[in-house]
Amino acid sequence: MNRKVVLKDLFEYLTLVKNEINRHSILFLCLDYDGTLIPIKDHPAKAIIDNEKRKIIRSISGKNDVKIIIATGRSYEDIYNIIKVDGIYYISNHGFKINGPDLSEEFVEPGWEIRLREMCKEIEKKLSCFEGVWIEFKKLTASLHYRMAYKSEVNDIKKTFFETLKNYVDYNIIEGKMVYEITNFSGWNKGKAILFILKHLFGNLWKKKVFIIYIGDDNTDAVSYTHLRAHE
Repeated sequence: MNRKVVLKDLFEYLTLVKNEINRHSILFLCLDYDGTLIPIKDHPAKAIIDNEKRKIIRSISGKNDVKIIIATGRSYEDIYNIIKVDGIYYISNHGFKINGPDLSEEFVEPGWEIRLREMCKEIEKKLSCFEGVWIEFKKLTASLHYRMAYKSEVNDIKKTFFETLKNYVDYNIIEGKMVYEITNFSGWNKGKAILFILKHLFGNLWKKKVFIIYIGDDNTDAVSYTHLRAHE
């Protein structure tokens, strides 16, 4: 059964949130990056976190009763080089890669990286006639960015993109904000990756020990949050 996500003003429920935190021994703070920790920019390379926010993340991560997860569609190499904080968990590539203390996992089929690279080359070739659009190969996933494209050409870009993908099988598309993500298979997301970490650390007792705060900004975060709620 699908569960509807209802958005509420956090500040109206601070007392409730505090009570829930006090009922659990550990707080998991799960943070999206683009659009959450940093405003979305016209190019991902411009979305760089400032030192003050990095200090806050490092300070919070040093507490024994708090765990931080950065959950993003970016590659692990990209997000780690941006955040530069050790001792926290990084969920990258929309959940298809997890890195953190004593944990390094990938959730893709054998040969997927090679197939994805071929897809990206073909897409890049077909879209070369359009300006302001590019394909970003991130090893486990790929992103088609069209935020900087002419608005009059967006529909043609999308049409060309999906027509090119008809030549391939065994992939999944996630739609974000002015971006399409190509992943290995459907049904996996950042929410499932968070659950993997929780079970890895606490087994089935995580529900009694952990209170989760998940902060995101788009549909991929809503889907992940809904999955977590379904397993509470």
